Formats: sequence, structure tokens, C-alpha cells
Amino acid sequence: MSDEGHQEALSRIKAASNKKVKKLDLSDLGLKEVPPELFKLAHLQQVSLHKNWIAEIPPEFAGLTKLRELDLSRNRLTGVSPLLRGLKQLKWLDISYNRLSEDEDALSQLPNVETLTLTGNQLTELPASLGKLSRLRSLNLSHNKIAALPEEIGGLIRLEQLDLYSNQITHLPETIGDLAKLTKLFLSGNRIETIPDAVGKLSKLETLYLHHNRLTEIPDAVGNLSSVQRLDLYNNEIAEIPDAVSRMENLETLYLEFNRITKIPVSLCSMPKLQRLNLSLNQITELPGELSCLARLEMLNISGNQIASVPDALGGLTRLQTLDLSFNQLDDIPDTFTGLAGLTALFLHGNPKLVIPPKLIGPPLSDVIKGAQPAKPREIIDYCIATRVLRQRIN
Repeated sequence: MSDEGHQEALSRIKAASNKKVKKLDLSDLGLKEVPPELFKLAHLQQVSLHKNWIAEIPPEFAGLTKLRELDLSRNRLTGVSPLLRGLKQLKWLDISYNRLSEDEDALSQLPNVETLTLTGNQLTELPASLGKLSRLRSLNLSHNKIAALPEEIGGLIRLEQLDLYSNQITHLPETIGDLAKLTKLFLSGNRIETIPDAVGKLSKLETLYLHHNRLTEIPDAVGNLSSVQRLDLYNNEIAEIPDAVSRMENLETLYLEFNRITKIPVSLCSMPKLQRLNLSLNQITELPGELSCLARLEMLNISGNQIASVPDALGGLTRLQTLDLSFNQLDDIPDTFTGLAGLTALFLHGNPKLVIPPKLIGPPLSDVIKGAQPAKPREIIDYCIATRVLRQRIN
């Protein structure tokens, strides 16, 4: 460790001792080991050793029995077993971005832990004893190499958030449905091919991320997820949207881009709270006029499909703010678009038959996301209508 960092750590430890403070921050000091002086501060409740070079936790750490929060993230730890023996009061533990590779069965020795973050390690499996953490509310295991979840995960009866983003999971155990208090489930960036029906039992689930997997279908069980507000299923191999999706009565955001969908079912148009719908980069050839029934829709992205015409009824989407119809086969837009009073961004790029001057059509959505100012929709709409009228007069 650097002399400067070590001296700063000792200074902070001394101050904490004199003032009997309950919180000690030793983060980003270049420490290669935990200063032994720290273990004399038995009154500490919060300790941060974030962003150091620590490779080992000495057994003496277990003597800090009053610890409630401990941050060991961004170090070089390969194991934590000695640390956990006496920390019975610990409620918050972050060991993210270390070098943990074993299943860390000792984690079950934390009976009161409520938040556990293990993201960015090298874990390949989880111990069955993980299910004993019955007080756990948040579990983050993202960016590891986990291939499967133990059946015992269903024992986490108080779990509200489970993050398994970017692992190597191929399937989910049926016991996933036992997580009755779960509100957020992040499963993106895995190798999941099917969603078990048990997921439909998660009645309190509000957010479900399943993008970047290998799903080929959406099970009817998702229709039971009446509390879900956001469903991300983009970058899969889904060919069909089942009618069951329309039963998700509180759904506000539905992302299904980068799939193999060929048709938008009429049932999808009966979702009362849907605000954002992305069906870009699929194989859709037709838009149902019933889309106009999505009275709360604010964003509609159907770019990168094979759509040749837009139904007049879409002009009834009075709350629509962003409409992306780029890279289709459109040769015109309906006059009813003049009724889209709330529209702030309209993208028609990549429709060869719509000859719109570059200055008028403005930047594409990708540039607008980066901060570019979108073109004025009304000017584009008026130009398209005027051009059509002129063509008709000429003909």
C-alpha cells in the first residue's frame, strides 16, 4: 500500500476512535491490506473499503459484530468466508467486482442480510444454502458466469429484486414462482430458451427484463402478471405475440424489437395503460387500425419492418409524442396525421418512395437520442400531404 494512503487510513481510524463515530470511509486509498487498527473499533456500524487492492480479509474482521453495512467492492478478494463468521447484524453487503469464483457457501451465515451485491465476479454456481437468507430483499448477481439457479432460491421469501443480468443461464427453476414478493426481475443477457409457467405466479412483479436471450415464444402464463408495468423482450427469436399479453392490464412499456414477429395481434390494441411500444426490426407487413385504441400511447416505434401503408386511424393517437416509421416501404402518410397534436418527433427516414428533403426530414432517432434536435413533425406532414396533392393534380 502507498505510505500516503496508509497514513490517511490511520488518520481516519484514529478520528473515528476519538469521536466514536459509527461510520468509517477508507475507500480509494490504495490499501493492499486492512489496517489492523480498524479491528479495535468495535462500535462501527458502517465501513467502506471500496476501490482498494485488498486480496484477503483477516479473521479479525469478524470481531466487528455491530457492523450493519460493509462495502468491499472493487478489490481483489477471492473469498470471504472468514469475514462472515461474526457479522450477525450485517444487513447490507457489497462484494462486487472482486475475484470470487467459489460458490461462497459461507454467505448463509448472514441471517439478517437484506441487500447482497456480488456483481462482476467469476461465480459459476450458487450454493443451495443461499435459500436460507430468508430476510434478503435485494440480490444482485449480474456479470458473473452462473449457468443455473438452485431450486432452493425459492426460499428467498422476502426477495423484492433479483438481478441476474449477463450470466450464462439456460433455464429457470420452477421455484422461481415462489418469490411471492418479487417486484423486479432482471434476466437479460443470458441463454434462456423458455420461460417456465411458474413465472406467472409472481403477482407483485412490476418489471421483467428478458432481452438478449434465446426465447422463441412468450408463454400464456405472462398474462397472469397483472402488476407488470415494463416488459423487455427485445433481441430474442420470438415469432408471435400471444393474446395473453393483452391481459397484462398495467403494462406501460413493451419492447419487442429485434425479433421475428410478422403480425401485430388486434388483442394488443386493447391494453388500456400502454404508453411505449417498440416493434422495430421485425418482419411486420401491416398495421392494424385498432392501434388507435391505445389511448395513452406516447411512443410507437415500428421502424425496420416491411410496412407499405399506415391506416388513417393512427391519426387518433392524440397523446403520441414520438413516432418512428423509418426504414419501411411507405409511399405516403395519411392526412389524419395532422391530428397528432402532441407529436414532437416523427421519423420517416429510409422510405425510398417518400422523397423528403434532408433538411426537412431532420436527424434520425439515433442522433436525437444523442442530443440532436428533431425535425418539426408538422412541417414534414404538411410537406408529404402537399407533395401528394401536387402529384394528383399533375396526373
